[in-house]
Amino acid sequence: MKNRKIANAIFALCAKTSGLIFALVLSILVARIFGISATGIITLGTSCGTLVGYFGSAGLNQSMTKFVASNLVLGKGEMLAPVIRMVYLFSFGATVFISSLILLLLGLKKEMAFDGNEYILFSVFFLGSALNFASLASVGVVRGLKKPWQSVMLEGVPVPLVSLIILGLGFFGVSDFDFWLYSILWLLGVVGVINFRLVICRYFLRNVPGGRIHPNIEIPSLKDMLVYSRPFLIGSISTLALVNVDNIMLGFMVSNEDLGGYSIAYRLAALLMILQAITDSFTAPRIAELGAQKNWLKAIEVSSKACSYVIALACPVMIVFFFFGKNIVGIWGAEFVRYVDVLYVLLIGQFVNVACGPAGKVLMYGEFGWLRNAICIGALGIDIALNYIFILKYGYLGAAIATSFSIACMQFCFWLAAGKVSHLYIVPKVKYIMQVLGIKG
Repeated sequence: MKNRKIANAIFALCAKTSGLIFALVLSILVARIFGISATGIITLGTSCGTLVGYFGSAGLNQSMTKFVASNLVLGKGEMLAPVIRMVYLFSFGATVFISSLILLLLGLKKEMAFDGNEYILFSVFFLGSALNFASLASVGVVRGLKKPWQSVMLEGVPVPLVSLIILGLGFFGVSDFDFWLYSILWLLGVVGVINFRLVICRYFLRNVPGGRIHPNIEIPSLKDMLVYSRPFLIGSISTLALVNVDNIMLGFMVSNEDLGGYSIAYRLAALLMILQAITDSFTAPRIAELGAQKNWLKAIEVSSKACSYVIALACPVMIVFFFFGKNIVGIWGAEFVRYVDVLYVLLIGQFVNVACGPAGKVLMYGEFGWLRNAICIGALGIDIALNYIFILKYGYLGAAIATSFSIACMQFCFWLAAGKVSHLYIVPKVKYIMQVLGIKG
């Protein structure tokens, strides 16, 4: 069992690293071929689309991990296929409707935020990102089936890989290849990725055991699933908004060039989040099972071990970025170097983020989703207010300060709350911190 976990962790690391490399190479090529302004348009479109995609799916993509893991434990595997089909149809239908409505409203008021044809380019990346995120229900299913590295691969690798292939083939094979053609081909590539995820999800479901304990299973309705996913929707949409609100507000308050430079700095700082995503891929199903069993002490133990691994990997990354930040940012182009201060500020907030580990998962997968949601909503309110004030005063650097502060506060509150519900406040604070860091004593 231990060797299997190690193998899954290594495969997850390889899959996440591959997706990360593809995404970084893609952003470098886009910045160098199409320029910093195009980078800003893509960032604004994908940030808005991500939020709409999650809201349109009503949190069902996130809740599928817990739903699948819990029902497999109870021997209700045969209900998964019809429920997943229902979730897919609802997610895509709602996402397309909300996306169309928002794009229509923005089109009527596009002179307030866009110039010329930027609205059309924004719409392409907005719709593609929304549909891509709505399809992540399949990733949640695969993760719930305890396929950690496969879920990481399905989530982070296909879109940047397909985008990179399209950019390479188009740039080297089409004489008049430009940003317009790339955006259309990118949207078609996203549609292909969505179908690929669905095929893989169906493949893994073929070997799921059926009703071993409960042969006569009542299939939950869409209303039941929406009620089931409500805690995930409120908490996760708040978390997603928290990490995207800076890009969205900058997109409507500063130039595309400043947004493009900021987005690259944020992308680099978010490398630390990749470490947390890797651990989540194999700790989330376990925490979901322990939450269903109300075994909070074991759940926080899993979270604490994940913390120690993430911190050990994050420290070297922080050192490299602080010493060689200008050289790294300069890879995207000379015009990006002046945004290196944004990278330094964001790194501080992201380090606190990953250092707290999957404490939020302990709350989300148990009876304390309401507490996690309250923390998320509070942090989001603070983030929006601080971003508005600081962007007006300090520009893009103000957005970095506001975002780092808000993310750090939210994750620290998760960490404290997870300790509270797990009855670990009886442990002296110093000893608990030593446990989180993996220090014996």
